Amino acid sequence: MLNYKVHDLKINPDQFWAMRAGIKGFEIRANDREFKVNDVVKLREFNGVYTGRIYLGRITFITPFGNSGDYVVLNFKRIKLAEAV
Repeated sequence: MLNYKVHDLKINPDQFWAMRAGIKGFEIRANDREFKVNDVVKLREFNGVYTGRIYLGRITFITPFGNSGDYVVLNFKRIKLAEAV
C-alpha cells in the first residue's frame, strides 16, 4: 500500500460513538476528495470544536450513493494507531 492519501474529516459525536463502538463501518460523503480504496480516513470528532478524539479507517469499498454521483458510500476497516501510517 504505497500510494494512498489520508483524508482528514469531521464527524459528529453520535456518529463517532457508533464508529468507535463498531456499530457503524461506513460514511456517506460528498465525492469531492478523490477517495480511493486503501486510502486512510481520519475522522475527527467535532462538536463545535475538535474534541481531540480520532478514528482511523482504511477504505475497503466505495460505491455511489443515489443517482447523482455527487455522494459516495465509503466502507472501511478500523486501523489501530500502531498500524497507522
